Amino acid sequence: MFKITSRTFLGPFLLLSMVAAGYSAYWFYAAGKAEEKFSNIVKVSLTEGHLFSFSDVLLDGFPHLVRLKIKNPSLRTALKQLRWEGSEAIIEMQPWDFWKYRITLPGTHRFDISRFGFGVPLTYKPTGTSVLVRLFTNGRLAGSNVHVETSRLFEGVKDLLASAGKMQLNLAQPETRGMGAGKTLVSISSQVENLEISKALKMPIGRKTQKLQFVADLTNASLSELTHEALQEWQTAGGLVDISWLNIESTPLVLQGRGSVGLDPQLRPVVSVTADIRGFSETLMALEQSKVVAPDAAAALRVALTVLAKTSPQDGEKVLSVPLNTRNGELWIGPFQLLKIMPINLPSRSD
Repeated sequence: MFKITSRTFLGPFLLLSMVAAGYSAYWFYAAGKAEEKFSNIVKVSLTEGHLFSFSDVLLDGFPHLVRLKIKNPSLRTALKQLRWEGSEAIIEMQPWDFWKYRITLPGTHRFDISRFGFGVPLTYKPTGTSVLVRLFTNGRLAGSNVHVETSRLFEGVKDLLASAGKMQLNLAQPETRGMGAGKTLVSISSQVENLEISKALKMPIGRKTQKLQFVADLTNASLSELTHEALQEWQTAGGLVDISWLNIESTPLVLQGRGSVGLDPQLRPVVSVTADIRGFSETLMALEQSKVVAPDAAAALRVALTVLAKTSPQDGEKVLSVPLNTRNGELWIGPFQLLKIMPINLPSRSD
């Protein structure tokens, strides 16, 4: 007969103790690597002229996570284009996965933006921000997923320009970057809910957008920076945004489509999109009232587009299925000219 004694549990107890001690040692090793990587990032930013400061770094998360809590972080870029301030930033990783990190910015953070071609200093205040960052084994960025609960954009500090509800942005890129025709450099998908633009900006349409979604690939060339020269280089190299899905719900306008967007030598957008459009008659009325489209042109367009539109069998609404294209700096809807397109204006590298 098998007799249970204290020695029966001694072996398993010692084994579990060794495993626990081994894992604890490994966790502290992983935590040390995380702290080392963070310290290296700070050193590199300082050597590049950026000013990154914080009051303290706390380490916790045992046993499932390695978590760095960075207290009162502040970043100012070398050319003072961007300044970031917040109460706390949290970086988390699983001890067994050195290629995936989650960055959380609790509460409301502040980003002061200047010298990006906007003409005025801007302040962006997101709330409830989280970023999942994935790396390839060679250390190159594989992709990221950004989630923001609410956003507010101000001119200066007090004048609200725009606000939005939930925002999501997903980026992915291949492990090896190859330039050339048809090469996808970055894949992007995004969704914005309840985007509202201030009345002060006097937008004729789209001031309140319930939902904005798109899925796109950046092909042929990458945009290195937000400057006039970089935009010219991107255009010369044949840079193109290939949109596989676009959905805009901005009552009364609802637009769904796919196509591409590039630039002409004058840096005006070159658009080639096939779209299904609802609410086009009301949208034309808004453009007419804002004096973007002349009254006689709006009336003629309304009649012609109504003839071209088809009735949806689902809800009985008029749906216009037409191409949207640019020709010589003008936006055309089907065979009709709608409005002129202005060049994109960004600051020079020397500014």
